[in-house]
Amino acid sequence: MRPPNSDAKQIPAFWTKSTSEQVALILKTWMPLSPYSFKELGDQTKQYGPDYIQARESVIAALKNLPPKAWTTQDLFLEDLQDSQGDFLFPARNQVENSRSSYHSLYIGGQYFYGGRNQLLKTFEKFETQFIAYLFQNILHPLGIVDLAYGPGAEKNPAFKLTALGKSVLGVDKSAEAPASDTGKVILQPNFHLLAMGPVSLSTLAWLDIFSERQRADLGAFEYQITRDSVYHAQQLDMPVDNVIQWLTQATGQALPQNVHRTLQEWGAHHERIVFRSGVSLLQAANANLLEDLLETYQTGRYLNRALTPEVALLKKNKDNALVSALIDRGILPAVSGDQPQSADHSVHIQPDGTIIPIHAVPSLHLRGRLARLAEENDDGHWQLTSASLRRGGGSKTKVVKILGELARLNRGELPESLITQIKAWGGYYGNAAVETLTLIEFRDAGIIAELMQRPDLQGLLIPFSAENRALAVIPAEKLDNIQNTLANLGMRVKDSLPR
Repeated sequence: MRPPNSDAKQIPAFWTKSTSEQVALILKTWMPLSPYSFKELGDQTKQYGPDYIQARESVIAALKNLPPKAWTTQDLFLEDLQDSQGDFLFPARNQVENSRSSYHSLYIGGQYFYGGRNQLLKTFEKFETQFIAYLFQNILHPLGIVDLAYGPGAEKNPAFKLTALGKSVLGVDKSAEAPASDTGKVILQPNFHLLAMGPVSLSTLAWLDIFSERQRADLGAFEYQITRDSVYHAQQLDMPVDNVIQWLTQATGQALPQNVHRTLQEWGAHHERIVFRSGVSLLQAANANLLEDLLETYQTGRYLNRALTPEVALLKKNKDNALVSALIDRGILPAVSGDQPQSADHSVHIQPDGTIIPIHAVPSLHLRGRLARLAEENDDGHWQLTSASLRRGGGSKTKVVKILGELARLNRGELPESLITQIKAWGGYYGNAAVETLTLIEFRDAGIIAELMQRPDLQGLLIPFSAENRALAVIPAEKLDNIQNTLANLGMRVKDSLPR
């Protein structure tokens, strides 16, 4: 793993740090993440307005205050946390717990909920217990911060204590940091097989991933194989073979086996013979037989250098016009395209069913490249827009607009309206929607709603609903009868339907 757009041959600094530093960075990154990045309790608690970020911070702070070598259970840990900060997860907990009222109707963090005092406290308790269990089992234990111990009948309430790594990460005891993880060794065998045995640093494994192929990963060893393709991959990342040899020599602590050293140099020399050239001209034929004929015929073959593929040949320098004239003399009218992708504009006819027909018998390389991102090629030389091809490039309104713009540039004429509609549907232009049935009450004006919302018997039951100049409020459907009775006692008559 590396940051996007980073230098591929530079190992990110994260992998060069100690285990304690890495875990501390992971913890620091996780703490402020959106609650929807880690759904500790799913959506079932959303109505109670949980503050996951505050809860994580509270748990970590409480861990720092634990006795360094003592075992304790998650239930006892939660009790201490509730005593010191009752609303660590649910901001309304203290308000409910300290209130003398037996029934509560609350509006927290944009969410409305209500219920009896005891029932709400039981609900908070249940979710707090689940939250603590989730953190210990899915975050703290996998990171190595705590050890868990499951005794008989304690599957849901295991004991735990801070590990040496955990003490170091939390700053409780820096001297307790785990030993360095780079005391293992790398072994290179004459068959190009690499073994990283014992505790080796993650930066070492990251380097091995650059120029070798990972075969197996086990608890005590990683196996790699150096291949011609893996070395070529390293060279593409601007890591020359000499650097590979130098790194292996340092990592293994000895000279490379002679056959490995020699083969690596041969592979490097071979790869370096591959050179990218610009400013060249290519001839693309309709089929392999035609290209073979053009190469063997003197009138055209003298302008061609050699075949690159069965259908493509390299022209000799500055022989473009001469070859075009020779082809015309043979009764072949070639399509000439430039070196820019825009040369493929207006070179297809797009049918209402999504079939794309090139206007030339031999589509240019630029056209093929642009179509490959949008459509699927058929055996008859035509291309087809499909739901699968458009899903690959779509997914949002912005992306679909770009697809339509690209198709408009490629097409000769206007795109069929029916096809535009289909492309929007396949590409996810309209996104998704949600539906919910609401119970609305309309009042004389917004001031009445504001005044009624302050009444104890209506507090939390009226939520203003924006609808131009109409004074509307959303109410819980199951509370409609109670609200109607309350409004009737205030002299208000509630009709069964809203005016249009």
